[in-house]
Amino acid sequence: MKGLLNLKNRQAILFSTTFITSFIVSKQYTDPFFIPKIFFFFFASAVFVLMTCLVYYNRKFNTKLSFSWMDITVVSFMFFSFIRILFTPGISIDNVKFYLFLINGILYFLIKPFLFETDKKDQRLPVGTIVNILLIIALLQVFWGFLQYCDITPNLQKQFNIGGAFGNPGQYTNFITPLLSFALAVFFFSRKKNKILGLITAVAIIAILPFTQARTAWIGALFIVVYLADKKFCNYSPLL
Repeated sequence: MKGLLNLKNRQAILFSTTFITSFIVSKQYTDPFFIPKIFFFFFASAVFVLMTCLVYYNRKFNTKLSFSWMDITVVSFMFFSFIRILFTPGISIDNVKFYLFLINGILYFLIKPFLFETDKKDQRLPVGTIVNILLIIALLQVFWGFLQYCDITPNLQKQFNIGGAFGNPGQYTNFITPLLSFALAVFFFSRKKNKILGLITAVAIIAILPFTQARTAWIGALFIVVYLADKKFCNYSPLL
């Protein structure tokens, strides 16, 4: 319980509310999947940014200003995207996907001090919290997909049996397949009790992929399994 009251852990949980975006569906829009997800993501991001700014304002952190190669890569890619929009015909500066990418970049730099502060004693706690939330979300999405396949709940895109909260099995597997890497990494390398959660999530994702008929996702999942299995049994290195 004390861990949940930790400031950095609360920030990690607040940041994870943006992940709920994957569940947002509304028939009130012409596109019941993409548009409501955008609105919710903007709202959740704004709440997180506001709360983080308040925390920074009311509390002093010993975080030093430093840039890693990952930081430089993120900034460079954001700058490249901006320049590309300026000089690409048919794409305006008010492109929604550019703003989505921009907000993700801002969220990265806001959450980074809480996840990777120099305090090594608490460093792993928020990362583990975020990963566990991701695994739970993956499980819920898989469960939703199985309910659709069994005709217990409908898929709004009736031409597909499975679509989760995305309607299309392609977009659905584009979301859950990368989460397989988190699930297997937790199962293979974590020293904590969430190994079982990682195993259950990995098995659930692998189990539903054949029913989606998304062949690209099958290939991606195969590479994920082979790569992480190689790291586990040939070059072990704890991650969490």
